[in-house]
Amino acid sequence: MTAPTPAAGTRRARAWSEAPIIRLFTFGQSRPLGLVVLLAVFAVVATKPSWSPIDSLRYWLFDSYQQVFPRVRRADAAKAIIVAIDEDSLAQFGQWPWPRTLLSRMLEQIGNAHPKAIGIDLLLPESDRLSARRLTSSLVDGTPQLRHQLAALPGNDEATGGVIAKLPVVIAVAGVDETRTARTNVRSAPVLVQGGDFDPYVRHFADALSSLDATARSARGHGLINIDAPDGVVRRPLMVASVAGVLLPSLSLDLLRVAAGADHFRLLIGRRGVQSMGYLDRRYPANADGTLWLHFGASDASRFVSAAQVLEGRTDASQFAGKIVLIGVTGLGLQDYQTTPLHTRMAGVEIHAQMVDNFVDGHFLQRSDAMLALECILLAACSLALIVILPGWRPAASIGVFVAVVVVLLSSGYLLFELQHILLDAMLPALGTSLVFGVLITGNLANADSQRRQLRRQLNDQRAVTERMTGELEAARRIQLDMLPPASSAAMGDPRFTLHALMAPARDVSGDLYDFFKLDADRLFFLVGDVSGKGLAACMFMAVSKALYKSAALRLLHAPNGARIGDAMRVANGELSRDNAGMLFVTVFSGVLNLVNGRLEYSNAGHDAPSLLRVDASEVQSLQAGAGPPLCAVDDFPYVSSVHELRRGDILVIVTDGVPEAMDASGQLYGRRRLLELLSAIKTSVPTSEIAAHIHDDVRRFVGSAEPSDDLAVMVLQWHGA
Repeated sequence: MTAPTPAAGTRRARAWSEAPIIRLFTFGQSRPLGLVVLLAVFAVVATKPSWSPIDSLRYWLFDSYQQVFPRVRRADAAKAIIVAIDEDSLAQFGQWPWPRTLLSRMLEQIGNAHPKAIGIDLLLPESDRLSARRLTSSLVDGTPQLRHQLAALPGNDEATGGVIAKLPVVIAVAGVDETRTARTNVRSAPVLVQGGDFDPYVRHFADALSSLDATARSARGHGLINIDAPDGVVRRPLMVASVAGVLLPSLSLDLLRVAAGADHFRLLIGRRGVQSMGYLDRRYPANADGTLWLHFGASDASRFVSAAQVLEGRTDASQFAGKIVLIGVTGLGLQDYQTTPLHTRMAGVEIHAQMVDNFVDGHFLQRSDAMLALECILLAACSLALIVILPGWRPAASIGVFVAVVVVLLSSGYLLFELQHILLDAMLPALGTSLVFGVLITGNLANADSQRRQLRRQLNDQRAVTERMTGELEAARRIQLDMLPPASSAAMGDPRFTLHALMAPARDVSGDLYDFFKLDADRLFFLVGDVSGKGLAACMFMAVSKALYKSAALRLLHAPNGARIGDAMRVANGELSRDNAGMLFVTVFSGVLNLVNGRLEYSNAGHDAPSLLRVDASEVQSLQAGAGPPLCAVDDFPYVSSVHELRRGDILVIVTDGVPEAMDASGQLYGRRRLLELLSAIKTSVPTSEIAAHIHDDVRRFVGSAEPSDDLAVMVLQWHGA
């Protein structure tokens, strides 16, 4: 049988792995294309280091660092306390803005506790509407004398300024991008710039928005409160910026300067921009644009004190002593809230407090210019490693290696953040490596699919060959069976004997053989043989052996007083040995039974001795006489004939070595002892066909699921008498 061929004019559909674009992936096992993708990634990074998609992924990763490892506020470094103008304060003292007198009273209460510095995170650009001077314009029935007396009183803004002058206060300043009509007089502590010009690097604001000059001019410091959040999330607040041409520090940094008693700042400019800013002997690292990466912690309710409690004198002075106090609004109606990397909204005043804590305990997140170079090195190393080792690997193994590389990269980023507070953008090498891996895995899958299709074609070809061989073996089996006589002697119609033969090949065809036929009306010839080996070669030699032996038997034994069975064995040995290039041999037990008197003449060429079941004995007897070597083993061997007289009802059982040498799954042999025990339990009244089937079934039960070790043949002959 051959495999079906496509009809003429039909075309095999092209597989996806054979498409031209996919063949490009598999060229050189996809290594060249992997290198091209790697170079393309480097080109994008070099030309667009701040490309929006790259920045978005980078910020997402950095935010996840903070979410996994948020900053833990240390009690010994908790310097910032917030006096919050919260919902309770607004409900008790009225809507914002409050009268300056109320603010002055709150400042005095805080100042009595001797804090290191007080930061007012509030903008008071308009005069107090409740000042005495402003009230004169609203008087309808007031006398000129009353109006004059009210106008002579000091304003609330000046009074607040007087309170501020006595305390270490830092006033908030907000930078604006448009120039205002009434320009603000921007004040700042002196800044000593070292190393170069700051102008190309820091953020610039055209003008400022601050409190009234009467309130702000007497403050010891002025700090910037702008919190930049380009994508709506505060990550890098300003540390220093240029406001109307004046360098202005952040509110938190100026609070620390005032708390330390310093009178100026030092700004260090490097080759790539701002390097650090500080005062006295303190230096705080900054990003090149004057910002800093802020390590956020969860909102801490313990740092908040309600303004209502302060105004009512219900606070403990030790809460503010030696601390940095920030005054700000947290009432939800005032909308001074920002989104942080922790995915929580936080009041602006608390963000300044977190900046103070970062400065105080020296806990800074670091991302230097060298980090991008390190990330590119990691990208190149991981991608080149995949390009070298992955092509040719199985897809499952390739995916395992890729997942391990990505896990190591991302784990390194989290580990560096936790141990060294370093911001490593592991997303860049991970994504670049993923693109390279995508090319490599596509090539691997295409190669695998191509090989699978090739194997399928080979399998189909092999299946066609196997089907053809199976058909030929089936034909050989049918021919072999046709060469054998019927399994039962019933067709001969002779009541003087009963004979039944059974053969079971280990493979498709058998190397065992049997034959029986009458030499004349009163003599029955029979033989059982076993060719060395099994399979097709044994089958062919079996056919030759049977034909040559039958020919010798018919020539020599046909006459009643002719040659003996040993002579036929010797002639058959010579003829089989003449053309035996395969060096095979065959064991044979053959005999001639006289159906009149039960005289059995037999000869044995290396075969297992037959078993004799006697009608008058319980033990099984073996016919050991007349033994010689197998045919084709010794040239011109003088095989002899032996004679045994059968009694009426005696049964002769002849088996090939497929019975005693049958092997179970554990390697144990069936053995001749088991066969003799089986035969001892059989009575001579049992039909020969049942005896043969009983032997075969017992062997198969013993073998079980194990593969048959050899061909099996059984012949059972019973003489019933004349």
